[in-house]
Amino acid sequence: MELRCEPTSQPEGIPYSVVPQVGKNLLTIVQESVTGALRHAQAQMIQIVLTYAPAHLRLSVCDDGCGFEPQLPSFGFGLTSMQQRAEQIGAAILIVSSVGAGTEIQVVMPIC
Repeated sequence: MELRCEPTSQPEGIPYSVVPQVGKNLLTIVQESVTGALRHAQAQMIQIVLTYAPAHLRLSVCDDGCGFEPQLPSFGFGLTSMQQRAEQIGAAILIVSSVGAGTEIQVVMPIC
């Protein structure tokens, strides 16, 4: 999958409310993503996009940092924490990265 960091200044779709547990976990995933991009990837640009669709809520955090190989074992707490938080709210998480090409973290939460 190719990284898709595109400039945007607003959420996509028509915003709607989610239960507090979903909002809290999504916020924490954003915080972990940004912390990782700044602390480990030396990112200069970080883009956060929240897409409101009728069937799902999609969070995308994309950076232009140094990237990493996601298939290699990771001992970092941040990635593990993000995966656990996505599971807690029934969301799928996808981490796309490669060395020298940045990272994108996507979380897709089905809306019932």
